[in-house]
Amino acid sequence: MNSVGRPLASSTVGRSGAVIAVGAWGAAGVGLAVLGSQLTGWNRVRLIAIAQSLTPAIAVGGVPVAAAGVVLKQRLLAAAGVATAIGLGAIVCGVGDSVGRRVRRDPIGPSLSIAHANLLFLNTDRAAESIVAVLATGADILALSELTVHHERALIDQGAGDQYPFRFGRPAKRSEGIAVWSKLPFVDVRREYMESRPGIVATVETAGGDVRIVFAHPDPPTSRRGLRHWAPSLERIGRIAELPGPPTVIIADLNASRWHPAFRRLLGAGWADAHESFGRGLSTSWPTNARVLAPFIRLDHALVGAGLEVVSVVDFDVPGSDHRGFVVSVSPESPCTRVAPTPAETECVG
Repeated sequence: MNSVGRPLASSTVGRSGAVIAVGAWGAAGVGLAVLGSQLTGWNRVRLIAIAQSLTPAIAVGGVPVAAAGVVLKQRLLAAAGVATAIGLGAIVCGVGDSVGRRVRRDPIGPSLSIAHANLLFLNTDRAAESIVAVLATGADILALSELTVHHERALIDQGAGDQYPFRFGRPAKRSEGIAVWSKLPFVDVRREYMESRPGIVATVETAGGDVRIVFAHPDPPTSRRGLRHWAPSLERIGRIAELPGPPTVIIADLNASRWHPAFRRLLGAGWADAHESFGRGLSTSWPTNARVLAPFIRLDHALVGAGLEVVSVVDFDVPGSDHRGFVVSVSPESPCTRVAPTPAETECVG
């Protein structure tokens, strides 16, 4: 009892309940805002675009919000938590829909391997190490973003000029540097602006036929300028990749993931994400250089179009960068169309 005869425990519980309610309502507000943006595709505010990156975590957070609503006997709070958990959870579970899509574990012809690495323009001290890691993949084609003169010099020093005689692109002081180095001859190659940043469209001659590579690195939505160009860049990348031509694969640090509506619209046009096809839709590629933050999102993608199938996709570390790289191998589409996620469960329809 205190000096006026009121129970201390009761007042403490009351204050604790108020604090929990305030915190739960704050989390509910974030969850509902992200859910609304996912359902409408709205992302004109930087904080919303960033929060969308955390969709899986926010979906899980809806559970304790709902529990708090039940304990505090606040039905609206409980309903908000349930809506967040179920609505965002459905988006997260959507990664499973692509498992097995355009996968071919026994290619009918020669496969083409493409290594992608965001080298990080600030990565000067470990530029040589990063290039050694990229060259160790032995890929037919190197797609390199945030390429600087330090990385280019390391490529030459490692003898990559002899291994990759066909080259296109240029380094830059900041994140706009981009290049494609190839063991195979270019049938056609050009520089193409993907809304604001330069990209490369290259067609290479392979034993199985020509393959077009659309290589891009759009702005992230973390600045006003970046947000303004981000979604339009994804749309432009899709339009360029859909132009008449040979089978196409999009290789890019898109600064976007499945949790962003703009990226899902790109997938909806018929592209298969290589990582998702192999059941690794929840794998991550960024950030890899943070001391206290573990990688939590995949920004780096290989999107495969009609006429090609994914043979394999393997991630690798890029020393000094804030991204993981990957190597994707593709082959001409088989006359047998895959109808199930396991190799044995296929049906020949052509």
